Parts: sequence; C-alpha cells; structure tokens
Amino acid sequence: MLVDIREATRLLKLGRVVAFPTETAFALGADATNSRAVEQVYHTKKRLHNKKMPILVENLEQLSTIMEVPEVIRYLSDKLHPGPLNITVSTRYPWVGSFRISSDRTARELVRAVGKPLIATSANLSGKPHGYTHQEVQSQFDLPVVKGTGATKCPRLPVSTIFNPDTERFIRIGSIHKNHVLKHYYAFRALEKIRPDKVKKKLVGEIVKEVTEVTKKIHPEVICGGSVAKETYLNDLRDIDFFFMFDRKDFPDGNLEGALEILKKAAGKFGRVEVDYAQHPYVKVKWKGIDLEFVAAYKTRKGEVLSATDRSIWHVQWVSQLDRAMKDEIMIAKQFCKGVGVYGAELEVEGFSGYAIEVLVAKYGGFVGFLEGMVTRKWPVREKDPVDSKRNVLASVGLDSFLRLREASRDYLEHPTKWFFFPKKVKIRDRLGLMKRWTLVQFKKPKGLVDDAVWGMSKRYAKKISRIAKREGYIVKRHAVFVERQVIVIFELEEVKKEVNVEIGPPKSEYDHYKSFEERHPDAFEVADRKWVFVKPRFRDFGELVRGVDDKIGIPEIFMTSRIQKAYQGYYEKEKQFVCEFLENLKPWQR
Repeated sequence: MLVDIREATRLLKLGRVVAFPTETAFALGADATNSRAVEQVYHTKKRLHNKKMPILVENLEQLSTIMEVPEVIRYLSDKLHPGPLNITVSTRYPWVGSFRISSDRTARELVRAVGKPLIATSANLSGKPHGYTHQEVQSQFDLPVVKGTGATKCPRLPVSTIFNPDTERFIRIGSIHKNHVLKHYYAFRALEKIRPDKVKKKLVGEIVKEVTEVTKKIHPEVICGGSVAKETYLNDLRDIDFFFMFDRKDFPDGNLEGALEILKKAAGKFGRVEVDYAQHPYVKVKWKGIDLEFVAAYKTRKGEVLSATDRSIWHVQWVSQLDRAMKDEIMIAKQFCKGVGVYGAELEVEGFSGYAIEVLVAKYGGFVGFLEGMVTRKWPVREKDPVDSKRNVLASVGLDSFLRLREASRDYLEHPTKWFFFPKKVKIRDRLGLMKRWTLVQFKKPKGLVDDAVWGMSKRYAKKISRIAKREGYIVKRHAVFVERQVIVIFELEEVKKEVNVEIGPPKSEYDHYKSFEERHPDAFEVADRKWVFVKPRFRDFGELVRGVDDKIGIPEIFMTSRIQKAYQGYYEKEKQFVCEFLENLKPWQR
C-alpha cells in the first residue's frame, strides 16, 4: 500500500520497515538505532548479516549522535552531499557500513520527520533487480511504500557510489564518478599536510608578539601583515611581513625610501640586516629560522594608494573577513600552485601571488571552483583587486605560468592525484649522454643585483637568443633558465642548422619593400608573387651565434655536445636538478 510521509514516520518510529524513494532507486527504510527494526530489514531482504547496510542522515550533526565524525568525512560531505555518495563509517552500530545525505526531497523529509538515521538499503531481494517504481517494489515485498513528492518513481540512475576514505578505495562506482570524489579527497589530504601544526603556530605567535613589542619601541605603529595576518600561511612558512605605518606628512613626496633607516634600526635588534628591493626598498633579517621582512607603508583610507605597499593592509582586511573554510580552500590552492610550479609573483616564476590566489579562490567559491575557472580563462588575464579597482592582481602572471596552471587544472579535474600537490623529485643522473641538440650557456652571476633582477635579465637574454636564432634559421624548441651561484641557460634546438637558409621577401603589393629586397639580393628568384633567395648562414653553429650576441648580462661560457657533461660534473645538486628536469621534459605532476 502507498502511505504518506506522516504515516511512514509513525510506522518507522514503531520499528516497522517501509520502502521510500531516493535520488537513485527505492530503499528499504528502518530506524538505524533499533536493532529489531534492522533485523526485520535483513529478514525481509534476505540479506546476509555479514553485509553492512547504508544509512541516510539529515545532516552531520545527526551522524555525530552515533559516531565521532572524522574531519575527512566532514570535508567530503560538505563538498559532495546531498547526493548519491555513500561514505564508509564506523559507528557504535555494527550493521551500519556507510552514510549519505540524500538529495531526494521525500527521503530528506522522512529522515527529518523520524529524527534518527534511517537504514537505506536498496528495495530488492538480494540478487534481484532494484526497484525504481512502487509497482516494482510491491512485486517483491508486501510493505508500505512512501508516496514520493510529485511522483512514485525514481529516475533510474545508477546506484550510489561507495567510497572508503581510510583506504582510498571505491567499494562501488555508481552515480558519482570516482574522479569527482577524488578531486576533493586529495585536496583534503593536501590540507592535512600543509596546515600549520601546533609547533609552527606557537613559533609564529611568539615571533609576531616579540617583534611587535620590540619594534614599537622604535616606531609607534607596526602591523603584522601578509599570509600570517590573513591566516592563510602554510606549514612551510619562511617569512613574515611587518608594516611600519607612516603618516602622509612624514614623507609628503610619496617616497618611502626615507623610512629605510628606521627599518634598518628595527631589524638590527634581531640580527644582520639586509636591504632588498621589489617595487620598494625593504629590510630583511633572519630570526628564529624565519625571514622577517620590514616594509614601510602609508596610513591611507580604503582605495587610496600613495605607495606600492599601501594596499597590503587593506588586502589583509579583505582576506580576514573570509570564513575559516574558505581560508582552508585558499591554502589548498596555494599548495597546488606550488606543486605545479606557478606560485609566486617574482620574476623567477612570473606566477600567481598569494593574494592573487586568495582573490581567485574566493571568487570561484573554493579550490575546485578555482581550477574550473582557470580552465575556461583566456590570455591575457585580468582580475580586479577588490580593494583597488584600478589594479590588476594578475599583472605579474606570465604567459608560460598561465598556460601551465590552465593545463594542470584541466589535468587534475580529469585525473586527480596527490602528485599535483607534492610532485616527485627528478632523479639526478651521473651522466647525461650526448646532448646533440643542446647548448648550455653559463655566466658568472652579476654582482650588486638582487636575484629577482638577475632572473629578469637572464630570461630576457634567453628570449633574445631565441629570436635571433629564428632569424638565422635555427628553431629553438625550448629553453630554460636557472639562477643560483651562477646563471645557467639551456637551449634545445628543433633540428640541426641547415647548410643554406631560404629568406623570403615581401609581396609585390608592398612595392617599395619588394624593390628594396630585390636590390639587396640580385640573385633572388620569384615564387608566388614574392622574391626568394638562398642565403649562407652567418654562423657555423649555434654556439657561434650565442657568442656573437652582445648582452649586458656578461660573457658566456658555452658548452655543446660532449662538453655539456664536463660542465654538469662540476655542478652543485640544485644545478644538476635543474639540468635533469630539463632533460626529463615533464610537468611536475607527470613525473
């Protein structure tokens, strides 16, 4: 017989068994906390007692009445419920194997009305077909069947997916694809590893307290900023920002370099002072294993910018208003960007700053939304700063980093693994072999320049060489730059240089240019309305081309073919790592 939710609720509270619709198929329901009612389900379904059964709960609060809910389950449920995903659990009731929060309106209303978890095993005799209509259920059982809201049939979807987060194993693949589960599961496992532990939190708290107390004796207003103030820092935190706030009248010309002496005096209380430069000069000092970075900024109204650092305090305010769950999503996204090699606005990476990631994750509603958003974005990229509408928070992002993040996002959504967050290291080789198409160029590191400036110079140099090479008939397939104790640039050519190059002139429609080309090359011949000419190469090989390029970065030392191994043998571990990564030619998550 068909019954409404009120009657079904009465029967369930009396310990009876009823059938009711879910988002997949009909289920047999009973009070999951009533052993006699559960026994009726086993008997009615003819199910073996060693097979546990799934339950439906109204929410995680209801689940917590029968078990202590682990954080991984809370995270997955928040991302994937309501819906047809059963997550395995261990409760004080031995017959309960998994739970879910149903997306079916009737099932939800029934669980809410009963006020207890409900057994929700499929409404069929063991080994028989699932029931998708009340007629199909009643053909197998003489039981009350709950009338669905607006219909008495289910959508005939595959059964629910069952996932065990402890073993990372799918017991059954159903309506939800495993990758849809895993993209959230691996995100949570990454969060577990990167979230600051108690030791790190204690250390950071002590440093912030002590530094603020000491520096305020030198300057009245010092504020902790950056990811520490926003509570989005990771466990591998290496630096903490402190902003020394000044009134406009202190430096009315908008130049905060005059504050440098105050910053140096404050930093001197903690160790050896180092002055560095970004868009502005700032002071660094290492203390208790952490780099303290002292930065000067103006006290401004929201939206007012007098110097490059003034927005930072407003950035802290904006991120601080996000809830803890969103900050966790930001931390996951930061680790993802680190893992795939696009984290950081500095010229070494030309990637995504911490604040850019914070803005994007908040915009897209979480880590997975951030990846989905990146897949659809096109170059050039622009994202308005929430605290300064004139500023593009993605201004530092280079094309290579943008394309890499877009590719990594697509790959992760399709085939999620932990390696996106924590890539394997490339194995360092003893020998490289004969690199016939490689040219390795190294320079002494320019003195008096910060690393960021050297990275910029080195990257521009590599692009300059590639442009000239193309003009001279060489095709540079790829190149890479590394800056540590020296500058190393590796070029890989598409093919060996040809004996003769073909130079193609302008079309006849550009008459003046056409005639000029003809005058310069009297041996030129005409093909398809253009003049062509065979030209002997100016350089014997690519190495000679590199030597012929004048650049302020310095005088290059060039290694080709067998000489590359000689240079490699003299490298430090990080330099060898760079060379081996170039040789392997895989993205970090593909290793």
